[in-house]
This record gives sequence, structure tokens and C-alpha cells, in this order.
Amino acid sequence: MNKKELTEEQKQALERFKRTKDDTSTLAGFFYSILGDASPAFKEQMENQAATLLDAGSRIGQELVNAEKDPKKLAEMQRQMQQLATKIRSSVRPPPKKEDKEEK
Repeated sequence: MNKKELTEEQKQALERFKRTKDDTSTLAGFFYSILGDASPAFKEQMENQAATLLDAGSRIGQELVNAEKDPKKLAEMQRQMQQLATKIRSSVRPPPKKEDKEEK
């Protein structure tokens, strides 16, 4: 397996996340309780995924804050997020039609 190195920002996000891992009322606490006694390699892979997502969320949040100051940027961000939502929705299988359920 090809191991991808985390960026410095992702490493920082992971360190912030790990600081609350012993508090079961936090997302990190829940995350680590689920991992339990998983293998170290699996834990590391999951931590890397979490770091990537945390960093992405932070960057998106910062872009939104910056975009609020400029109506054109805000409109563009909204357009891009709508496109992403549409793409995500289209990749999920739609629920069966009502008549299909009733026939069974």
C-alpha cells in the first residue's frame, strides 16, 4: 500500500484532534473509542483520513468566512457547493419508488 504523507496543516489538525481523545464527550473521544483495540496500522490510516477531513473542513470554513466579505466570491462558493451537493446526491442510489414497495 502506498502511504501518503500528511501535509503540515493536516498534521496540525490531527494534533488538535488528538488533544481531546480522552474526553468521551468529544468527536475525537468517540472516534478513538470506536477504534478500540484495532491494529496500529488501521488506527494510523483512520487518523490520516480524519486529519485530511478536518483540514478540508477548516479550509472550507475559512474560505466561507473570506467569501462573506465579497458578494461575488460568496455567490461563486454557493455555486460550487451546490454543484458538489448535486454530484454527491447523484452518486447515491435513489430510494425505490412507492409503487415498487407496494407490489411486493
